[in-house]
Amino acid sequence: MKRFFFTLVLPALWVSVSFVSYFHPGDEYAMYAYSNIIGVWPFFLFQPPDVHGLLFPTMVAVTGGVSIAIVGFGLDKLRVNRWFWGVSWIVLSILLFVFSINQYPTIQKALSKNGSWTAYIAGAMNCALYLSVLLSAAFRITVSLIRRIKGKNH
Repeated sequence: MKRFFFTLVLPALWVSVSFVSYFHPGDEYAMYAYSNIIGVWPFFLFQPPDVHGLLFPTMVAVTGGVSIAIVGFGLDKLRVNRWFWGVSWIVLSILLFVFSINQYPTIQKALSKNGSWTAYIAGAMNCALYLSVLLSAAFRITVSLIRRIKGKNH
């Protein structure tokens, strides 16, 4: 499990949150679309099935799940620190949630615009997943480069 942690965990998290987000999509599926972009992007290339049928979220889940599994495999190969990633995912989720809600003058306006707390939470969680992956990979690569440079200087 340790060897393929990100390959297994990232798709499981992303697909779970994606399905929750589908049933709480925000204003006209806007939050769903941008927070699930890794699974929605093919629909910019060809006509998607009816967004109200179960085929649509299933296709998004498969496309996104496979895509994020590939990213997870890359993180496993980089040997990204799981704790660093996990903490950054949680912190970024909270920050994005607060930022999203604060775009409106009141909580009532925010909820009337996007329908539920769940829409904001799910959107923040998947967007934070993308950002935490980028942050963790960048941190790991930077640390590796610094170690190599220090090693060559000694």
